[in-house]
Amino acid sequence: MSAQPNITTVEVMEAALANAAMERPRVLRRAADLEALARRTASEPGPRVVFQRILTEARALEEAPLLKRTLEGRRLLAVSREAVRRVLALSLAGRITGEEAFARRVERELVALADFPDWNPPHFLDTAELALAVAVGLDWCHDRIGEENRNRIAQALLDKALVPGLAWKTMSNNWGQVCHGGLAAAAVAVADRFPEVARQTLWRAVAEVPLSMAAYAPDGGYPEGPGYWSYGTTYNAVLIEVLEAFLGTDFGLDRLPGFRAAGDFLLHATGPTLQVFNFADGAESSRRCPGLLWFARRFGTPLLPAWSAEAELMCGQGAGDWRSYDFPFALLWLPEADKPASAPGLDWSTIEGAVPVAMHRSDWEDRGALYLGIKAGSPAGPHGHMDGGGFVFEAAGVRWAVDLGMEPYHGLEARGMKLWSSDQDSDRWRVFRLNSLSHSTLAIDGGLQVAAGRAEIVDHRGGSFPRTIVDLTSLYADHAARVRRVFALPERRRMLCRDELAGLRKGAVVRWAMATRASIEIEGAVAVLRQEDRELRLVARGEGIGPWEVIDASKPPAEWDSNNPGLSLLTFSASAPAAGELSWTVGLFPEAEAPAPDDPVWQDWQASLAPAGGS
Repeated sequence: MSAQPNITTVEVMEAALANAAMERPRVLRRAADLEALARRTASEPGPRVVFQRILTEARALEEAPLLKRTLEGRRLLAVSREAVRRVLALSLAGRITGEEAFARRVERELVALADFPDWNPPHFLDTAELALAVAVGLDWCHDRIGEENRNRIAQALLDKALVPGLAWKTMSNNWGQVCHGGLAAAAVAVADRFPEVARQTLWRAVAEVPLSMAAYAPDGGYPEGPGYWSYGTTYNAVLIEVLEAFLGTDFGLDRLPGFRAAGDFLLHATGPTLQVFNFADGAESSRRCPGLLWFARRFGTPLLPAWSAEAELMCGQGAGDWRSYDFPFALLWLPEADKPASAPGLDWSTIEGAVPVAMHRSDWEDRGALYLGIKAGSPAGPHGHMDGGGFVFEAAGVRWAVDLGMEPYHGLEARGMKLWSSDQDSDRWRVFRLNSLSHSTLAIDGGLQVAAGRAEIVDHRGGSFPRTIVDLTSLYADHAARVRRVFALPERRRMLCRDELAGLRKGAVVRWAMATRASIEIEGAVAVLRQEDRELRLVARGEGIGPWEVIDASKPPAEWDSNNPGLSLLTFSASAPAAGELSWTVGLFPEAEAPAPDDPVWQDWQASLAPAGGS
């Protein structure tokens, strides 16, 4: 058995298990909960919209080929996630409509999965997600599955998930959340048949998932980025709901430091265009995550847009959210229509967390609002990139400064590249999307950031002059004694980025870059970006800086790098003088004209930084 957790005791766990009701359903929801959900789909517009999409998908699955054990490299994950999508959709459709055809299809799906020789335990995420799918299907459709197949499916949960799970080594990243969530669901589904294994599995989940949840401390940030937030946090919510439905308590998991603020992180990491600030191994996506609905329902975390519109957006033909494996959770987690939520602030940061980030915006309701996401932290963090000082920027409904996000893992792993090492000479940093040369940050003498370095947010403020100051010195320790980057949104109408460097060798070349998919035209000192019939103007002011240059980054030279259609790097460079100091300010103006050199925006804003510190 695992070490005793800080949040409960053996006696409390044993008492909860002794009092657990074995009536089905008992995984995630009880019968009364599902009956209440059915009433909501009949009476409330949001649940009705979401359920109709789920029902359409469930009907389409009735004649689909059954899943096969097909690996992609070392992963079965695509099959596991499709199993989750299918079984949840079919089980919800059967429970709410009462149509037996859905349960019969669930039975066929589960038998096919049970007949896999294994659930790929070497990559245990695959096992855990299959465990969740099979657990929900067996539990919610139990009485409509034949006895022989019930036995077969339950034995598969034991042999292919729970027993291997006892030997699985807990991890402190998203794996811990996903694996314990899936295994806990499996344990509850077969607790009447295999009580000792179920007891050990549930105890271990409660004891060890806090290792992963420590990432939220102290203020809700998630070091692996919004993409992995959606994955890990969704399964964290699954674990909490599995425990509460079966045992009547989550043993205080939802009160661990920072967890209640985790929804705020994802909310603020979503720009006005509904694209997320996709730092680290995140995808450029506007998919809305059902996990945020869970936080809205449980803790009152605000949603944008309001929850009823959110349901419509998730189900829209162009959104694609409903095609995601976790979409059925949206029906379980949509908050009540009359549940109030406080208005979020315009500025948010996690400074003391494992990976500091900051976000600013000009408005919550305007889809054309300004939005700025700023990245600090270390490349050596989980799923980390050399993106310290990097940023994404939106204005007028367009994402102008982009982050390319992840490079697909399988192709790199198939080449034998050391993708998961963060050493300075790791193959990871030979990948264009992962190193600092593809990000909207600095490069000194064409080199990369220091993989073991760490950028710190030393000041973050809102008000009429919102700004964030990032100390990048540690990331450039091989080249400079001091590197500081200041971001500001004067009057929340424009964006300024100021860099200050000291301790450079004479002649060192420093490159400023912004990654963009906009078309670029250089008009003297002004770079004019155009995208979707909108314009953004950039002006750089400082001593000794060179002209604007445009680098085509759509086809990186290495054969292992993916193409980046339409991507350019807008850059300029400067050579360090004998004193070894450089500084400049770059203005981003979503306006008809850039301000003149004597415009107060270039001078007055710096006075506002005087009390900020962080020098």
